[in-house]
Amino acid sequence: MRRPLALLVVLSSLLLVASAEAAPVTAEEVAGWVLSGDDADLERAATALDAATRAFRREVLAALRARAGLRPVPPGPAPAPQAAAEGPLVTIEGHFLEVDPRRAREVLGDLPGPEAPARLLPRDQAEALLAAGAPGVKVLTAPRLTTLDGREGEIRITNQTAYVKDFEVKEGEGGATTVSPVVDTIEDGFVLAVVPRLSPDLAVVHLEVRVSVSELARPIPEVVTRVAGREVRVQVPELRVTRVRAEASVPAEGFVLLGGLGEGPDGTRLVVLRARVVIAGEAPAVRTR
Repeated sequence: MRRPLALLVVLSSLLLVASAEAAPVTAEEVAGWVLSGDDADLERAATALDAATRAFRREVLAALRARAGLRPVPPGPAPAPQAAAEGPLVTIEGHFLEVDPRRAREVLGDLPGPEAPARLLPRDQAEALLAAGAPGVKVLTAPRLTTLDGREGEIRITNQTAYVKDFEVKEGEGGATTVSPVVDTIEDGFVLAVVPRLSPDLAVVHLEVRVSVSELARPIPEVVTRVAGREVRVQVPELRVTRVRAEASVPAEGFVLLGGLGEGPDGTRLVVLRARVVIAGEAPAVRTR
């Protein structure tokens, strides 16, 4: 069972009329089962929710929202069904790729560039790039984020690297001098931020996208200097950052291609995005490959 579909089913069950019996597990445990994507865990979650009270279902929904980075629902009585949902949720699936230039031209033809970094991507082209073991394609990372209609969602896939940025001198008893390194950290990796805006009929998603790719030069360059008469080595990080902002309107379940991210060691850097609409209280059909 694919995780997005499983999440739809469980979210739907949260809004059903509950029985009078309380579930013998915690809301955090049930939320963990839902997000694990494991079939056995999803069965356990479904069983627990079938026997849960309305209050417990709200606790599970709050736990899921917290793990997704969404603000908690204010305390109080459950709203009427017509006002229960703040709005549809939109899940954005991203694939950061490096594609051999020849393969990219073969599959995509013209590539988006810095001046027009986004365009719609036909399904057959998307599947040619995202198929497991696709020739000439390296998947760098494949993040997924979920947010409400009109609200920005952000996900960061980054590394923290420690480096020696300076040295400090301390004088101890008897005039003894110690020289100690001052350590700092620097972050590099991938950032994806998206604001989805749905059409009234939920058939089209307008995406406002912000992508950042940062690379730390390794090994970190060093500079030799002297501190308190001692020769020391200070590291000077070199961080190359590429940022792209773009907007595109795409049919729900459709694909968007982002370019303008330059070249990597394994080819042209591209990002493929797919938008899925999740309606609370319903379990719409999800088209899968």
